[in-house]
Amino acid sequence: MSQTLENSAAVKPGRIQFIDVLRAFAILMMLQGHFVDTTLDPYYRQDDSWVYNLWHFMRGLTAPVFFTTTGLVFVYLLMRDGRVFWHNYRVKKGIRRGFFLVFLGYALKVNLLGILFGWFFSSYLVVDVLHCIGLALVSLILLYGLHQLSRLPFGLLLLASGLLVFLISPSVKSHDWSHLPVWLANYFTQMHGSVFTLIPWIGYTFIGGALGQLMHLRPQWAFSYWFPAAMLALGLVISTYTYEILLLGYQLTGWDNFQALAYSNGVFWRLGHVLVTTAIFIWGIGRLRTVPPLITKVGSETLTIYAAHYVLLFGTWFGIGINTFFTLNLGPWASGIGALLFVSFFVLLIYFIDDIRGWLYPHIDSVLDELRLPFRKVKRWLKRRG
Repeated sequence: MSQTLENSAAVKPGRIQFIDVLRAFAILMMLQGHFVDTTLDPYYRQDDSWVYNLWHFMRGLTAPVFFTTTGLVFVYLLMRDGRVFWHNYRVKKGIRRGFFLVFLGYALKVNLLGILFGWFFSSYLVVDVLHCIGLALVSLILLYGLHQLSRLPFGLLLLASGLLVFLISPSVKSHDWSHLPVWLANYFTQMHGSVFTLIPWIGYTFIGGALGQLMHLRPQWAFSYWFPAAMLALGLVISTYTYEILLLGYQLTGWDNFQALAYSNGVFWRLGHVLVTTAIFIWGIGRLRTVPPLITKVGSETLTIYAAHYVLLFGTWFGIGINTFFTLNLGPWASGIGALLFVSFFVLLIYFIDDIRGWLYPHIDSVLDELRLPFRKVKRWLKRRG
């Protein structure tokens, strides 16, 4: 088993290890964040508790880190291929993966029992993280195509696109999207229950893509001292001083979006935190001789973990999940221990994931063959009749 894990989690040539470690951090933080948020009694969510405030801060950091690392990984691998647009393997794979993530985002919300009875719930159309990441991948490919057509520097194009998305986000948020069908409006507004919307979240993916382009051009910087230090300083400046910078932008241009972002500065505030976190991981991983294979394996299996945790925690497919029994009714210790067990379960799942797939996939193929057999018999009968 250990040899299988080492082989599957081995770092590919040219792969920078901090990427998978950062992804592992983000997905594990997401697991504990979702579990605690689902189970913790509102009575204990008190702003005067430093423990709760720390947890709340870290939970809010998870999604920006995840969107940013998605762009970083994809663009880094896209540029490593080196071939022109349609000959680039990552372009074709990215388009397939992007639309698959959108499909999976909808599929994970379906209640199978409800489908059998013909029930349709509006929650099926709510947009979540997978929808946004899927379309973010497609958008990165479109920007890559624009780069190849225009010869604009790809990194600068990504960075400018990310900042533009952030800057227009107040206008998008305040716009009336009622003229659109609900399923489409959900990508732009939270009025119908969407947790994530394309704007501003896609902006983090674009900025992560700019960092991925930089890592492609200068991979040695990931092992230097000065680069993470510079990123750390930039992150601190962004998280601390963007209020003043945005107000200055409003005074110079009169554009209301600058003022709106200054008074509700979540996107840039979190961007600074993402840069600080990334800098810490770059510096820390760059100092290590080896990284435990299980950590990089967890970082490479984020989609598996996300899909499994969604069904297990929220019980969408079968109507029964952890939230069926423990919604907002646990104390801090019970919720914390539960979160630890929840995270440990998924770490063990990934440890044995190759063995599980080796057993499961042949059984799935066998079942599908059995299901196809009656159709084959009917087809042969029709041919004989013809």
